[in-house]
Formats: sequence, C-alpha cells, structure tokens
Amino acid sequence: MTQQTAAEQLLGDALDWVFLDMARFTMGCDDRVGEFDDDEGPTRDVSVGSMRVSASPVTLSAFTQFLDASRYVTDAERAGTGFRATPDGRELVSGLTWSSGDGSGMDPVSQVSWVDAFEFCRWSSTRLLTEAEWERCARDEDLAKGFLAGHLEWTADYYDASFHRQEQRVNPTGPIGGTHRVARGGLTASVRTPLLPDMSSDDLFFRVVARR
Repeated sequence: MTQQTAAEQLLGDALDWVFLDMARFTMGCDDRVGEFDDDEGPTRDVSVGSMRVSASPVTLSAFTQFLDASRYVTDAERAGTGFRATPDGRELVSGLTWSSGDGSGMDPVSQVSWVDAFEFCRWSSTRLLTEAEWERCARDEDLAKGFLAGHLEWTADYYDASFHRQEQRVNPTGPIGGTHRVARGGLTASVRTPLLPDMSSDDLFFRVVARR
C-alpha cells in the first residue's frame, strides 16, 4: 500500500471525524489559583475557522498504520524510557513505549512525543490543533467531556507564558519559536502545560485536524 493510499484510508476509516463551523468564543481564564504569574489570562475574544477534527485522540490502531507504512521509530523507543503518571506527578520508567499499553487498538495511543505526533501528521496529511482550536473544542457542549477527561493532549503551538496577551485574535497560532510545546487538557478548558517536544507519557495523547 502506498503512503498516499494508507493516509487516505486512515482519514476515511481509522478515525472518527466531526465538522465544526467557524466560531468566536472567550478564550483563557482570569482566575489565579496558586500561581504568581498565571499564564491562562487575560480572557479575550478569539475566532477560529471551520475545521474537521478527530472526535477522539489518535488511536493505537491508526498510529500502528503510520509506523507500519513509514518504519518511523518513536522518541520513546530510541530513548528506551517513558514517563508514567503517578499521584505525585510523573516518574521516568525504562521500557515504556507506544506499544506498552494493554488496551485495544481503538484506545488512544500514548508515549508519543510532540515530534512523533508531528511525523504522524506529515504522513497522514493532517495537522495538530492550535491552542485556540483545542480550547474551542473543549468549550463545545457536545465535545467537552472528551477533551476534559483528565489527560493531556499535544497542540501545535510553542509555549510562551505571555505571548497570547498581545497575539492576533483571529486563528491565533502562538509564537514562532521556543523550547517547549503546549499540551492542553486536564479538568478545565484553559489550563496550559509546557512540555519538551521529545517527552512522552502514558497520560499524554494527541488528536488531529484534516487539512483542507
């Protein structure tokens, strides 16, 4: 199967998709909870364009198709380690990779770094959600439960604690560079988590947007 054919099958069969119209919403949060410099505010009105987004994070089955077709080796496989979530944070464990889970092929794939997710997107002709797109989905009444399920998800944006206070308000894409990428998720729509792009963890997933 050619790469193009495999990607087309992935887009059509291996992932469920939902179409969202262009929307304007209030992004961020002004509440300061135990933080000296809260990176979630100020709240601001943001517009994002229409998009076709995967209804759930990319599955183990879809990611396996990518690896089989591309022979790509993930960061966790090369490092021989991955992070495991604990009640006190995360611990680095030897031998954890994308294939370490015991779930079905329809469960979200984990132990995938931002770099790995980017390579999946390049192969499948998709892309990661921007921060603004992710929060727009997390604030959607029909999608919020899946986006605020306690895990984290990679977004396309570089992390900056304050750039969003001055950036554009229509389809914002974040700063043009940085050392960390933004992961979104948890229990609220506005929480921002900076992570190194080669990090992988069992509570860190990703979902994609179909390119137009």
